[in-house]
Amino acid sequence: MDKAQITTSWLITQIHTNWSEACSPTSDLVIMLYRSVSLMKERIRQAIKEQGLSFAEFDVLSTLRTVNPPYQLSPTELYRLTLFTSGGMSKLLHKLEKEELISRHVKATDSRYRYARLTEKGKLLTERVMAAVATVELNLIDEPLSREDQQRLKQILGKLLPYLEERD
Repeated sequence: MDKAQITTSWLITQIHTNWSEACSPTSDLVIMLYRSVSLMKERIRQAIKEQGLSFAEFDVLSTLRTVNPPYQLSPTELYRLTLFTSGGMSKLLHKLEKEELISRHVKATDSRYRYARLTEKGKLLTERVMAAVATVELNLIDEPLSREDQQRLKQILGKLLPYLEERD
């Protein structure tokens, strides 16, 4: 079967038809949420790739850009705010430093401890990539959903997410 033929509607129908025991009052909604996130992430990853970065690189750079100047965090803080293992984070930070997108600064009280700081080059690149990502996000949401729909969805997710986050 061609990947383009596999829609969420098709998948839900298949589950209801062939595996009704897997269906619950919420299963369709969960499938729709997973599929929405998956498709959006795919398009956002592509936009980031077209700008010359991997998703992981952009995740670290944009995380640094979200904090107050001088846009720096410890590797541990970055690890907690992104999706990487500590070993993966070290490798990624070395790569970003080599590309002069971040610089590393020793903590005054402990020379073994090094902050990652966004450079001006990294800041400009991150802002350019974020503009491309924002365009993709806008197209993905604005075309199918009215402002009213978007506000309702935001309110609904605003109820769901705190519930999920406090159980994390």
